[in-house]
This record gives sequence, C-alpha cells and structure tokens, in this order.
Amino acid sequence: MAVNTNGKDRNRGKSHFTLQWHVTAKCEQDCKHCYLYESPTYKSELKNELSFEEGCKIIDDFSNTFDRWGMPTWISFTGGDPLTRKDIFELISYVRERGIVIGILGNPNHLDYGMAKKLKEAGVTRYQISIDGLEGTHDRLRNIRDTSHIFLKR
Repeated sequence: MAVNTNGKDRNRGKSHFTLQWHVTAKCEQDCKHCYLYESPTYKSELKNELSFEEGCKIIDDFSNTFDRWGMPTWISFTGGDPLTRKDIFELISYVRERGIVIGILGNPNHLDYGMAKKLKEAGVTRYQISIDGLEGTHDRLRNIRDTSHIFLKR
C-alpha cells in the first residue's frame, strides 16, 4: 500500500508513475477554455464511456506493469467531472484494492463536506481544483453565476 495510516504519502519525494485518466467527458460546467467541447470526438466520448469492466482491465494492466518494474503508482481521475460518473466510487475502490494512490482532478460542483468526507473514506488522497483568478475572473471563465454551492459546508 502506498499510503500509511496517518494519510501521508509514504512515497512522497520518491519516483513514481502517475496515470492521469479522463474517466468521463461529462461535465456540468461550460468553461471558456475547455478543450473537450471542441474535440471532434467529444460526442462519441459521451456516448461511448468505458464500462466499469473495461476500466478494471486498464487498472489491472497499469498495476501489473508497474508492479513488475517495482515502481509506485498513482492514478488521477479527471474528465469532464469524475464525480458525474455513476460508478466512480467502485473505480476508486478497485484502484485502492491494488495499493495505488488515487487522486481526482475535478471541479467543485459536487464537492461539499459530505462528499469530501466520503472521498477521504474511500481512500482518495488528493482533490485538485483549478482557480483561474479572483472571483469575478474565475466565474467569468467558468460561466458560473452562483457560487454558493461550491463552499465546503457541513
């Protein structure tokens, strides 16, 4: 396992391999700088998301390859918004069962205190969001009109 009992990375500062995996193209934001919507494959990606079973095969292949090489591994789920994927917690569990450190690069739309706690309990060690400037700039670039839902409330 790559995470010790107090939640700090045992492998911090050591060489590791990170897989940044776009697990979904779904996202409820409409960011001005997002490349997904401009991609010629966007509509196909929405319709043809990998199944849980296909995802498990990728995780197994990733894990087996780097186990043979003796290199610690991390997976960062991204997208779209990974939290819009219905089986995200099953994928997280599958990753953690293989001793892989897991993080998410997402947006704060579905992130509140309860979700943050659930993610932590599932073994997610990082949740990265982007801040594009001061509130007005950030909201304009992300086409956000109401930010009241994005603060971690209990």
